[in-house]
Amino acid sequence: MKPKNLLIITVISGWLLTAIGVTAALLLESSLPDELQAYLAKQAEIEYTPLEWTLFGIGLVIVVLNLVSSIGLLFLRSWARMIY
Repeated sequence: MKPKNLLIITVISGWLLTAIGVTAALLLESSLPDELQAYLAKQAEIEYTPLEWTLFGIGLVIVVLNLVSSIGLLFLRSWARMIY
């Protein structure tokens, strides 16, 4: 198999596995034990600190860079390798 095709399959597989993981987390949340559901409900109600908002922003930037770099990898751009 050519390295280019293997790279494309790997990047697309990463996207699919991420989508499957997020979907499973959302769909299976209701099947968690009552204690875990209560914990998640409690966590959804708390106020976030400025540090937590900063960490959220950093995480969001990382997710966007990951998406941009994986698209760049599909088109074999050299800058995408450094970002990824």
